Amino acid sequence: MKVILFDLGNTLIENVSINLVNGFVSLFGNILSKQELEEEIKMVAKRFNERSDRELMILDLIRDIADRHNIDLGENVETRFLDAVEVDRSIDGVNEVLRFLKKQGYYLGVISNTIFSGKAMRQRLLDLGYDDVFKFVLTSADVTFRKPFKEIFERALSMVQKDLPEIKAEDVYFVGDSYEIDVLGSTKAGLKPIWLNVENEKQNYNGLMIHKMFELQELINKNMIK
Repeated sequence: MKVILFDLGNTLIENVSINLVNGFVSLFGNILSKQELEEEIKMVAKRFNERSDRELMILDLIRDIADRHNIDLGENVETRFLDAVEVDRSIDGVNEVLRFLKKQGYYLGVISNTIFSGKAMRQRLLDLGYDDVFKFVLTSADVTFRKPFKEIFERALSMVQKDLPEIKAEDVYFVGDSYEIDVLGSTKAGLKPIWLNVENEKQNYNGLMIHKMFELQELINKNMIK
């Protein structure tokens, strides 16, 4: 079975806007005082500024605030926060390509740099109207390492190999829009990059390249993904 993994933001979905403050206001705005909320947001911002290659999981930060103020936020906290923070939209033609790949028997997965869990981002894909075609959605929040560090790619490979033990790193393709993060990162991890070069950037790159997602079907039809 052939394996293709994807970046998420600006590859499968378009990130229109992100505002973390809106998320904290949505959860705590009617519970904490204005001063208390401002102080908590400052502390969160400090945590983000101090991070380097390691990722923070936003749900842990939310729970920490709730525990210190003895607040019960109820269920679906991460999803509610995400809905208030991010405005995303689907990209025309992407779902049709994913359906084609699934019909062709491809094993599909997602690797994303985000403070949200893979569970939350899988639900975001479904909410945007995408079919449930992915075997897994893995995020840097799940792993703590961000792309381009190899650890997140290695974790994804291990997840593939649980289902397909015969698969090696060089058998796995990775589609992403960032040359430094997606192309170089997946290459260092031993995967085969497919660069979604939407902006037609100029780089010293001789690998597989597409400019729109539908061109992935053309690579398959031309037997260039083996």
